[in-house]
Amino acid sequence: MNTLVGLIVACLAINAFGLPSSQIIGGKDALDGLYPYQASLRDSLNRYFCSGAIISAHYVITAAQCLEKDEPYNVNVAVGSNYLDTPYALYKATILIVHAGYNELLYLNDIGLIYISETILFNEKVQPITLPVVDRNYDNYPLIVTGWGKLWADGSSPNHLQEIIVKGYSQETCKSIFNNLKKTHICTFTMMGEGMCYGDAGSPLVADGVLIGLASYGYRSCGLPISQIVGGKNATNGMYPYQASLRDSKNNRHFCGGAIISKSFIITAAHCLNNLNDPSDVLVGIGSNYLDALTVYQVANFIQHDEYDSLSQINDIGLIRVMQKIKFNENIQPIALVTEDRNYEGRNFVVTGWGRLENDGLNPNCLQQIILKGYSQKECNRHYENNIRKTQICTRTEQGEGMCKGDSGGPLVADDVLVGLVSFGMLPCGSGFPDVFTRVFYYRDWIDNSIQGFE
Repeated sequence: MNTLVGLIVACLAINAFGLPSSQIIGGKDALDGLYPYQASLRDSLNRYFCSGAIISAHYVITAAQCLEKDEPYNVNVAVGSNYLDTPYALYKATILIVHAGYNELLYLNDIGLIYISETILFNEKVQPITLPVVDRNYDNYPLIVTGWGKLWADGSSPNHLQEIIVKGYSQETCKSIFNNLKKTHICTFTMMGEGMCYGDAGSPLVADGVLIGLASYGYRSCGLPISQIVGGKNATNGMYPYQASLRDSKNNRHFCGGAIISKSFIITAAHCLNNLNDPSDVLVGIGSNYLDALTVYQVANFIQHDEYDSLSQINDIGLIRVMQKIKFNENIQPIALVTEDRNYEGRNFVVTGWGRLENDGLNPNCLQQIILKGYSQKECNRHYENNIRKTQICTRTEQGEGMCKGDSGGPLVADDVLVGLVSFGMLPCGSGFPDVFTRVFYYRDWIDNSIQGFE
């Protein structure tokens, strides 16, 4: 794929769906005084973490994801300068207002306000921006985005404000990439090597001097295409912030994969939980591509599907609840769950994990990634004696590719949405037989009911 589509949440419609991936990649230094509405959000240690826009003498607008885990005393707003290290004025936040309908798992209603009791003094460097009064079609329309997000996925934030001109992208075409797109979104089209990156969340999207959107999310790879698992390759740092490792608490060894779906829950395969007698038997590691550098959480409880069959591997799905709430950052994020079923035959998936690199080999220290294609149920059943159910997804693999021991429970992802979990395959690893995954869509009600009351 030689283009990247970034997703911007419309500030009137107030809705987003997915993971924040929000220099702007491929931007340039902004001219002094050109964007007097631009604001940078700082923590109590004066570290930049998000952008926003001045909309009145007491309010700054930003993304909800920038505020949901903070308290007012930990948020300062800098205005009046293109340079992070020399703000013209710095104001303390008084009240943080997150949209009442904001969903941290799905990033719905990703919009928030910062109330500043002290009056923001307007001058040629500090001015509010106008909000839209009518909706319109922005297809192919030039739009301006400004922010201090990272210059590339593994890079650092610039000191100088970045600007980029992007074009509005049709909802219809964008939906083929982000299949959960709503009418409350605005998409932008950017060329390879351009787009939003970490730290750009909350950045203003402007058309004709009017604020029409706020940066919400896009592909985690920040301006790059998704370019061992047997036959896989090392994953790029930060590209899969939902990835989890299940560890044996007795020896701290990795034995299964999983995916973060909320601040309290990891989703995995039921068979990964078979040999656990107590929650203290397992630990959850997250936040790094390297097994020896993960942040480890203790487990409060684990749940296997009540109709899991260890012989047929039907209903091979489970949940792990961690003791302490997971702290989200650019390396730790939940993944959105699939909301509709579809035919995945021929579709590209991304699978990640720390499973063995070969049948009798060792687990790698670095997270592996591989792109696989969906395989028809009919053809898959020919390999598995008609035992494949509609609650499962098959992937086609070439000789020397596929899942292996230690990949179980790992995420199968399409369009940044979790659609499956590694369940089983044919030995030896890399034999070329289809791999089988639990189809997450069929278990949405079970997942929602299981986590209810804990979030």
